[in-house]
Amino acid sequence: MSRARKGMTKAQVEECLGARSRLISEGEPEIWAYDLGRVDHTFYSIRIAFTKGCVFQSYVGLEPCDASFPPVRNVLPWQRLAGMAAVMASMLLGYLGVFAPIADAMHHRTESAFFTRFTIVIPALLTMGLAFTILGDRTSRLLVNTGRLAWMELALLLVLVVLGLLLFLWVDHVVESYAFQF
Repeated sequence: MSRARKGMTKAQVEECLGARSRLISEGEPEIWAYDLGRVDHTFYSIRIAFTKGCVFQSYVGLEPCDASFPPVRNVLPWQRLAGMAAVMASMLLGYLGVFAPIADAMHHRTESAFFTRFTIVIPALLTMGLAFTILGDRTSRLLVNTGRLAWMELALLLVLVVLGLLLFLWVDHVVESYAFQF
């Protein structure tokens, strides 16, 4: 509700909150509803009242409903799914690029040396995956900002790539140290 501020236009509200679920009333005031869901016999929605094309008020609307009224389904945002996939990919790369080469080197085998070069992206992939998983659709709003925040994002990415490079050098060093131990 705090995203729809007094004085915002309809276009700004749609940009911020997305398409409305339904229109409660037309004319003056025009009231939009963003449905939240049904709990027991009460249906909850965020309502935004417009007068003269601008937000005048936002509030939580409660409506009585019977059990046959369909509950609103919570859809998992694509950002959370992408975040989970990135976390899983970083774990897989961590296994194939860090654990497996070290374990193979301990047994004097060199089959898994191919994946060590992918260790450079593990910290960045893990961090971005966790951010997308935890923040969900708020991540895209955070990442598209410009100015000072964009420079901080680039600095964070650079730090994560440097950490990945250090991880790669460490794995390479450990694998080589096991190779010379006989």
